[in-house]
Amino acid sequence: LSPGCQAERLMARAASAWASRATVFRIFFAVVAMTCVCMHFRLFFLLLRQQPAMLKSPLIGSPNGVQVLIQDAGRPPTSDLGRDHDAQMDRKQVTWVHLHKFGGTLMTKLASLQGERFPADNINANWMPDFCSTPKAGRIPCVIRTSARSVVTWSAVEREVDDNDFCEGALLGTMLREPLGALQSVVAFDRYDKKAIMKTLKTCNEVAPAKHYMYKPPWNVTSDPPLCLPAWDTYQHFDNFATRSLGNAYAAPPCRVNRTHLDRAKLRLKSMDVVTILEEFNRHLPQLENVFGWNTTFVPSGKAANRSPKRYRKLAFSVKDLRFLKGLNAIDIELYIFGMSLAHKLTHKAQHTLSRIGDEQSVLTASQNAQNEVGEVKAMRKLATN
Repeated sequence: LSPGCQAERLMARAASAWASRATVFRIFFAVVAMTCVCMHFRLFFLLLRQQPAMLKSPLIGSPNGVQVLIQDAGRPPTSDLGRDHDAQMDRKQVTWVHLHKFGGTLMTKLASLQGERFPADNINANWMPDFCSTPKAGRIPCVIRTSARSVVTWSAVEREVDDNDFCEGALLGTMLREPLGALQSVVAFDRYDKKAIMKTLKTCNEVAPAKHYMYKPPWNVTSDPPLCLPAWDTYQHFDNFATRSLGNAYAAPPCRVNRTHLDRAKLRLKSMDVVTILEEFNRHLPQLENVFGWNTTFVPSGKAANRSPKRYRKLAFSVKDLRFLKGLNAIDIELYIFGMSLAHKLTHKAQHTLSRIGDEQSVLTASQNAQNEVGEVKAMRKLATN
């Protein structure tokens, strides 16, 4: 063959070999893809068979889970995890202290999934008209919430707490979060005028309330719902907010929260039945199981339910601002550290109680099995003698 023909033959062989490799690769990729599809379908049907309550929940896959929650609250839940509602009625009613942007909406969603019953015409489990930052005259005290005729098992207070929120008929719980993270969340989510807030805090004097977005939630009642947050509720969220809310200091002027308020806030936390930390939410699930009787097997991870849209995050405080705010919120940081320690102790106590209950149930089950075996032996002997 001529050199030209030999070159053409070599090129043809190379092209044929390349085509062969490409074909093998396509077949291999198709087999892998089909295997993945089959595994996904198998997993889907397995979950559909084993966890219908979770998959059929109106909060899952809904464009607005909170909206669905508000519409369904107060009615017998259809999306719970098969909880024992009679046991919930025997348990004390829960009052959840929902500090603004501290995971309160997450707890409302979880309570709904657990089959808790909310007040009629509630907004995010708030017992209306006791809503965001409600003044003392308009609040619903614990003794009314827990009246004998009430079928409610869960309600929230999204404002500062006072002595009337504590009574023998209620279990109280709350969630804390890292203070500077809370500041960033509030300024972005509620779209506060950051410059006005910083001016108020640096001068320790509020000339005029800082402008912010005032959410008007959907409500089933004909009258207009209160705004959240009201126009006057501004610097409080950036000046030791948790201590203000728990220590009877919400009305204190800027820069005036002191250690007396901190001590009162610590006492309030110590008097609560459940204290959790947003950044460690899953760690404290034993408290919810032990105190509230929840089934925590299918509780999702503690992700924020009301995340600030990305387009608003440019409103967040700068590094320089945060340095100033860290010093201003030293009391809240101390309260947060105290709350973390308290939460760990309560979780350890809950784990110990659950372990003891589990051991007692194991002993009881073993005893019942032994009695059943003795009964079977006696029955077999009786049949043999007959």
